[in-house]
Amino acid sequence: MTALGRLPEGWRLEVHDRLPSTNDEAIRLARSGAPEGLTVWAQAQTAGRGSRGRSWDSPEGNLFASVVLRPEEPLRQAGQIALLAAVALAEGVESLCPDLAVRCKWPNDLLLGGRKLGGLLVEGGGEGVPWLVLGFGLNVTLAPKKDDLRRSAVSLMESGCAATVPNVLAAGLRRLEAWLKLWRRAGFAPVRQAWMDRAWGLDAPTVVRYANETLQGTFAGLDEDGALLLRYTSGHTRRILGGDVEIDDTKPRRE
Repeated sequence: MTALGRLPEGWRLEVHDRLPSTNDEAIRLARSGAPEGLTVWAQAQTAGRGSRGRSWDSPEGNLFASVVLRPEEPLRQAGQIALLAAVALAEGVESLCPDLAVRCKWPNDLLLGGRKLGGLLVEGGGEGVPWLVLGFGLNVTLAPKKDDLRRSAVSLMESGCAATVPNVLAAGLRRLEAWLKLWRRAGFAPVRQAWMDRAWGLDAPTVVRYANETLQGTFAGLDEDGALLLRYTSGHTRRILGGDVEIDDTKPRRE
């Protein structure tokens, strides 16, 4: 536990050598009444998953963890918490590696230099006491060749950061607790501003694919609830809450 550094007060850590999925284990514990802050950490996952059911390559040496949260309205607030967590994890990494600049890509990616450093997966339920499970993976020592979002990956180690997995986890959890407190006190506005300050691909061409519809425009930012704003050539904007979103950030006009 010493290697982890300080964890948020009252938060508890479950450590596993290997799990199919930290999210699955955290969901099981959440449904059994686990308190907010219970964190499931595995050295490796055998069936990790990302957003939209995509697989998540989970070799030993990277960070895989899931946190049980107890928001009042988990399903409605899941999107905001995902954005909040992205900011928290970015700050945690930068507290250990101050030369790095971690960016946020909607809805759930963390980037370094346009390459994927990590991602988040938020799942929730309202049965019994409402719960939310925030899962996240970060490439600390290895950059997996397999990438579920067609984006090259990058690790902290190859970026010149010598942080360890336990230290990255502890730093991220401390920032997560701080942002949760601010969000509950002040609402989403501070989270939105912090996320926008790190947004990758503003004004870049963006495609949103649904089963029966494809939308094209540019990424115009976030609305007051955290939805992506897609701006059409006409100047009108549309709120995007889901779908398969591709931001062509090879030539973003604003980083």
